[in-house]
Amino acid sequence: MIGDKNKTKKGGFSLIELLVAITVFMTVTTGLFSLLGSAVKYQGRTLSSVELLNNISFATEFMSRSLRMAQKDLIGSCAGVDGNFRLIGDNHVAFLNSRQECVEFYLGDNAIQMKKNGTVQPLTSTRVNVSRLKFFVAGGSQDDQSQPKMTFLIKLLTKEKVPQEMNIENTVSQRQLDVAY
Repeated sequence: MIGDKNKTKKGGFSLIELLVAITVFMTVTTGLFSLLGSAVKYQGRTLSSVELLNNISFATEFMSRSLRMAQKDLIGSCAGVDGNFRLIGDNHVAFLNSRQECVEFYLGDNAIQMKKNGTVQPLTSTRVNVSRLKFFVAGGSQDDQSQPKMTFLIKLLTKEKVPQEMNIENTVSQRQLDVAY
């Protein structure tokens, strides 16, 4: 029965074949997990960018609309007599809105704050930091023959280990003509 040796050999994989298969499987699995980790990290950064963009878009649009509708302060209760805007430092502005209410925008607690009728409310989320808010007025005098314009700068940062940053500058002209009453 010398020829029966080939008949008793059972089918299967050798130890070398198993080790090669396990090594290939582990290499592919490690690569996939690394790719998945990078995708999750990139998604987190993308969501932070969206958060920044949403905050800066809302704050810019809200402030622009409010500043555009500012009224001349004829009695000086908010922006000074015959004033359109009153700067209180370079990061704080006061003006009368279209309902004759005194409104203030300013930087406080790393957020853009709005004060109206004594009530303060933030315009930006607590998930971002506003590191800069600056206001500039051009044509604010009644005698300059120029329409009042307000320019504001905003710098927002995410609250991450490596923060993302977004800067914006916007100029708004007052809707009401600045003419002598």
